[in-house]
Amino acid sequence: MERIGVHYYNAKKFLEAAYSYKNIIVEGIYSHFATAEYDDLTFAKLQLERFNDVLEFYKKHSIIQPFRHISNSGAILQLPEANLDMVRPGIMLFGVYPSKHIKKTIVVKPALTWKSLVVYFKVIKAGNAVGYGLTWKPDHNIRAVTVPVDMVTDISEVCLTKQKFY
Repeated sequence: MERIGVHYYNAKKFLEAAYSYKNIIVEGIYSHFATAEYDDLTFAKLQLERFNDVLEFYKKHSIIQPFRHISNSGAILQLPEANLDMVRPGIMLFGVYPSKHIKKTIVVKPALTWKSLVVYFKVIKAGNAVGYGLTWKPDHNIRAVTVPVDMVTDISEVCLTKQKFY
């Protein structure tokens, strides 16, 4: 995803450097799938292959593997072979499947109640684009509110579901 971390092709050198310092303790190694919630899992499978290749470092050097995790919500449901020592369910914690096409194989329920206050109100006129990337335009005038939240997961999926907003 090119956000943070070490590229897979630099990971073995990075691990060699990390293990060369006696004061560094590697407790975990992880990555994150970019496309595990899509129909086409080609890239997700390539990511898993690359991650497993990096993990070979531990066998080669006879080092006990730290906690390994790569699975997000999409991978939990579609790539069980990627569910290693831990998983990170993400959007499923909100009671939402990561995409509409994924077969409903387990019941997901919200793990929390999320509350905030309205801090701003305005009218958005028909045809005015809204949001990052200007991805949505109302076809009629609407009333909109701003609710402050601190969230990394894409809330648009939550908003498009049966979630309740008061």
